[in-house]
Amino acid sequence: MDSCTWHQCIDPPVPEGQNLKHLWDGVPKEFGENVRYECKTAQLFFEHDRELQGFELDCLEDGSFDEPDTWFKCVSS
Repeated sequence: MDSCTWHQCIDPPVPEGQNLKHLWDGVPKEFGENVRYECKTAQLFFEHDRELQGFELDCLEDGSFDEPDTWFKCVSS
């Protein structure tokens, strides 16, 4: 039996406790495409940059997303 070879990424990660949401529409992402992340609500902002509206994670060639070592966190104040 041949081994499975990934061609797309699915199920982007959402870290707990960071008040983040991803805007993934459920359609698998091709390698090099990305998924956008934003704060869960308009009342929250990114802890390190109040003006930042969101960020993206790239789909990697192993079928995973390029997760940061330290995730951005959304806070209310």
